[in-house]
This record gives sequence, structure tokens and C-alpha cells, in this order.
Amino acid sequence: MSWRPSRLRGDKASLRRRKPFVCFWTVALLASFVAKAEAQDWQKHQLLVPAERIYPGPGTTIAAVDGEGGKIQLVNFSSGENGPWRQLDGEFVSAVPRVVHDSLDGSDEVGRDLWEYTILTKRPKEGNSADYEIKVYGATQESLRGNPKTYKFPGIYINPMAQPVFSPDGYTLAWDRPIGESKGGPYLLYSDKTEQLGQQVYTSLAPPHDFLPIRSGRLMLALFPSRQKASLIDVSIGEALDSISVFGLHFRDPTHYAVFAPDAVDGGTGDVVVANADVEALTVLSVEKDSRSTRLSAPLQITLENLPALRKGNRRVLLGANKDLSVILVGAIGDPELSVFRKSGGGLEELAPVTLPEPIQDMVVLPRQPPTGDEAVALLGSAGDRLFVLADIQELATSHTVDQQGNLITAELTRENIRLIQKVLAELGYSIGSIDGLLGPRTDAAIRAFQLANGIAVSGSVDEPTLTALNRKADSVLQP
Repeated sequence: MSWRPSRLRGDKASLRRRKPFVCFWTVALLASFVAKAEAQDWQKHQLLVPAERIYPGPGTTIAAVDGEGGKIQLVNFSSGENGPWRQLDGEFVSAVPRVVHDSLDGSDEVGRDLWEYTILTKRPKEGNSADYEIKVYGATQESLRGNPKTYKFPGIYINPMAQPVFSPDGYTLAWDRPIGESKGGPYLLYSDKTEQLGQQVYTSLAPPHDFLPIRSGRLMLALFPSRQKASLIDVSIGEALDSISVFGLHFRDPTHYAVFAPDAVDGGTGDVVVANADVEALTVLSVEKDSRSTRLSAPLQITLENLPALRKGNRRVLLGANKDLSVILVGAIGDPELSVFRKSGGGLEELAPVTLPEPIQDMVVLPRQPPTGDEAVALLGSAGDRLFVLADIQELATSHTVDQQGNLITAELTRENIRLIQKVLAELGYSIGSIDGLLGPRTDAAIRAFQLANGIAVSGSVDEPTLTALNRKADSVLQP
């Protein structure tokens, strides 16, 4: 007995015709989901002055920004101490933290890391124009340092952004986002390796919405939502080395769109996650590198239709993930719940949602927290005056239990069974995209590739030899 899809639904078509992918199913054969994750042990910290945004900080600190007051402070959530506020020179726009080196004195002492914060501020002028500048502050766990490096923006910029480049050249990247009336502007590289500020301007490349680090020095990932395109850019020469189409990037409202580069403070991992509440899709983009080239792999996507905030009409999305993407968190400003996903081999899988201590204003993932080295997650309460920290982000991923009695996969054509087949193939490294129980060309291609690799006649059907081989693999890759 065998089965195969009589009608294959393409990823793009399924995103257009219906809410993209149906993913959240209670799978009896594979896993037991609970309605909500169990209550977690969140560490609470009171802020004396409400904050609007939070960012990772050195050691056990979090940078809290009072955007209205134009100031920033480091908060030590381990000791409970609030550091001194540092007044910014202008209105706060954005901040990007990065690790300069792991230890000031070569020791492993907690809090001896040296970080930098690339902070963008503006000074409004007459009409709708403003003067923008970048200030780069050094920071340790104790405080932000004075005497920041300062870079000026061109006066024509309307929606500027700034991003440090993780290369030995000491570059800071600046560009104008194409949003609203702005068509964007050329990007610039500022270098601090000479006595006088060096500036290089690149006009040949259309301005992207985002530049993101991918742990490749001068190579960065550029996202063009309006064109539904992603490009791998060598920012030192202004050239695209590779580009792919990514359906699901285009948004109507910038607050409905969020991007996240895991471990961005240390140069990224080669993965980038995009949450788009307008099309209700979560996308993972990855960089592949071999001895000959560096390129972008096919994107993985899964629906966000089960995001609790969407059912309430709230699309102001928040996003975070750990380094290996085993926990991807998607929430919304003002909402007390998170949807949880994970990358599983060649696919994305939705886990059980999480109820938070209170509605949130912001969310960040904190890298390698001492003494365990676990990645933590921090939340800013909706009033801006309370921080919540969970020491291990893995606690938010509901564990799966696998029933090992008999064959896990049967020839019965059910959504649960298809999802299980997708799960096994994804764990084996085949590109599935969304582990959703729906048949599509990527699942069909993965089945054919599996048959070819295992000496089975390539048909795309799950016949008896294929079923036997899948169950044999399932015994090893789906162990609890």
C-alpha cells in the first residue's frame, strides 16, 4: 500500500490562498502538547525610571533605554542594582550592542567583557527634517564609558539606521531605509582605524531595509521587503554575492515586521529570522559556506496564524531566538503570550505557546550568561518599570515525548502522519520548510531524495520499502 499527493500545493500559492500553512496540531504518534507551557521561574527586577526598550549588556546586565528622556542605563539583574543613567545627546532612535572582546584582562572573571553600543540619535529641525548622528560608547558591566566616537549622517537621510561591521577594519555601517516617503539613500562605511574619520559612500546598491551580521566579517545579509528579496552583500565593495527571492517579506506597517540575527552581539551565526505579522509568516534565512563560495540557502517558513496576539488584532510583533534556533520566540507589544518555534533539521516546527507574567513592551535574548553559559531571555513589562529574566531560554520549549512502541509511521494518509514523516525527514537534514502536515513540492522532493539515498525506487510515494526505511530512521532521530 502506498500514497502520494494528487495535488501539490506550492509554498507561495498556499501563502496567498489561505493563511500560510496550518501548523499547530496535536500529534498523538509523535508528541504530547500541552495547552500552555508550565509556569516558569522568572526573576523580577524593578526599574526606578520606566524604559521603552531593552538590549543585551555585558555580563549579567541589560541596557534599558528611556527614549522620551533620551538616556540609557545598565541594569544588573543578578545583583539587583540599577546603574547610573547616561544622558544622550539628542532623541534616541536605535541602539546596537556588540562584544568587542571577551575579557579586558585575559581572565574569565564575570563582568570583564568589553562591549560597545552604537547609538543613533537625532536633533529635530524646522519642518520634518532632523540632524542624525552615531555615537559609539564603550561599556563594561559597571557602566557606559564617556567620550564616545561620533559620526555624522548626511542631512538628506529620513529613516537612517546604523550597524557595526564585525571585521578588523573598525567599520560602522550607516544607511537610509526606504520607508514611507523616503526612497532610501546610499550606504556609508565609517572607519575609526585612522586618525581622521574615513568615509566611503556606495551608491550602486539599492538601499535595503536591514543589514544583518552573519559571522562573515564584511559579508552581511541585506533584506529588501518591498522587492521580496534577500542579498548577501560584501559591504566593503558594495557588491551582492548572492540573492534569492523570499515570499512573505513585504509588510504594510513597519511595526508588524521584526528581524533577528541570533548572537548578533558577537557577529551572528549565519542565520536570520524574520517575523511578518501582515502575512502571518515566520521565515528563517541561512548562509551556506563551502570551500568555493558563500551563498544563501532556500528559506524555511511556517505560519504565525496561531500567534495569540493576532487573534486580538495586535500585529506589533516582537522576536527573539537562541543561537541554534532550537527556541524561536514570537510575541507582540502589549500581549502576555508568546508563540514558540524551533528549527528542526530542514524544517520549522511550532511548539506549545507560553503565558508570560504580564503583557510585555520589549523582549531580548541574552548571550551565554555566567556561570552556566546558558542563553537567557529578558522581558520588559508593558508599563516599562519591571524586568523579567529567565535564566535558560530552553525552559520555554515544551519537551516532546515519543511513543516507541511499534512503527511510528503508517501508510494512512492523515495530516498527523504526514507531519511525522516531515519531522523525520527534517531531522535527517532534508529541506522540508514547514513541518505542518500538508503535502507540497518540498515534501515530495524530500521523499524522492530520501528514496534515492536509501536505494529505494524513486517514485515520491510512501510505499512499503520507503515506510520501512522511514520507521528505521525514526527509531534513532526521534528518541526522547
